Amino acid sequence: MDLDDATLLARVGAGDASAFAAVVRRHQRAVVAVGFCVTGSRALAEELAQEAFVKAWRHSHEVREPDKLGAWLCGIVRALARDATRLEARRRALGLPDPLPPPATPRDDLDARQREAEVAEVLAELPESVREPLLLHYLDGRSLAQIARTLELSIDAVKQRVSRGRRALRDGLARRHLSERRFATTALALAPSVDFTRRVVTTATGQTPPAPESFMHAHAWKFLGLTAAIATSGGIALAVTTTRSDDATAGPSTASPASAPHSTAAPSTTAASAAAIARRRFAADRLAAIRAARALAPGSGVAPDTMTYDFAGKRLQASAEATTASASASPPSPQLDKAGLRAAITAIEPQLRACYGAALARDPAAAGTLELALVIEGTAGEPAVLADATIGELTTLVDPAFGACVLDAAFELEFPVAGRDVTLHVRYPYELVP
Repeated sequence: MDLDDATLLARVGAGDASAFAAVVRRHQRAVVAVGFCVTGSRALAEELAQEAFVKAWRHSHEVREPDKLGAWLCGIVRALARDATRLEARRRALGLPDPLPPPATPRDDLDARQREAEVAEVLAELPESVREPLLLHYLDGRSLAQIARTLELSIDAVKQRVSRGRRALRDGLARRHLSERRFATTALALAPSVDFTRRVVTTATGQTPPAPESFMHAHAWKFLGLTAAIATSGGIALAVTTTRSDDATAGPSTASPASAPHSTAAPSTTAASAAAIARRRFAADRLAAIRAARALAPGSGVAPDTMTYDFAGKRLQASAEATTASASASPPSPQLDKAGLRAAITAIEPQLRACYGAALARDPAAAGTLELALVIEGTAGEPAVLADATIGELTTLVDPAFGACVLDAAFELEFPVAGRDVTLHVRYPYELVP
């Protein structure tokens, strides 16, 4: 069970490095986000966030309201970032050289840096009051209530600022011919690097904390969602999937609705993660078996047939009852055809409704479209298997936790037997209606 901030802080005051590591994991994304809003530099924001946490270790006894630890940490990094910005402005005004030459930039890192600069530029144009709530919404997927606690604002104030900020953001992105999805996926990549917690704890305490379980294994459903969400934007999948760190507040069993799309339906984090990992491993094994069978079959040099199925739109309501009438009127097809695909996808609608219900809990106005894009492979006489799942380009609801939840549900899909070697590309759109 996760300990609250007050309990963790008391243990930090007693010199407990593991409690301090939990504090860092819990608040690092918010602290880095606040630093980035001031500096416009992820590297500098991480450096200042580290300094803020080191101060927290040394001065934990100065926290007068332990249940507001997140707000206290954000206040420290905000002050540090403003000081750093003033010093940088002064250095430039005096014409002093950069303290260090810029590091060589590998070609595969160039796009990520360009995107980071885009985010910083767009944020700089927004009113200062909306920057932090907006970036916390995108980078950390926080609910309005969580953002309010972190920034010590009322929920109504946060709701107004996020709403106003998103309108201004869309205008700024439109002027640059950029999409909100590109902004959202780039914001995710601003999260602290994977070794951030270890580095901070070692610097502050002189102790090396135990290596946390990798993000992929500890939170398989979220790892899958982040990977697929970034892939749809044509950008920095590696930057996101390798920079997320294990987070005590990230799993479905915590009190954070923003981080827990399965909060009303999932068991503990460990059980949910184990199930997600098992499903993905089973799918990978099945896919390997299908491809091996193809390689051994006569005429294996022939590529499998490729077919595309674009389904008509469907309404998805979080509170709707499962519709069994149409399924009974039209029994599932035992073949891997359009009817069989429709039946398979319909079977996961309860999970999709739960995902949407969690999104509505975070934002009661959450609505728009969802396009589930699937790649399915099959070989003659064997049940087909999901090779890839992404959130399609037609999706308009930008909510990373919702996307991760949907993609986790997709790996529960079970398909009928294929009649021949085939690769199917399926697009299944939904209209999300509160």
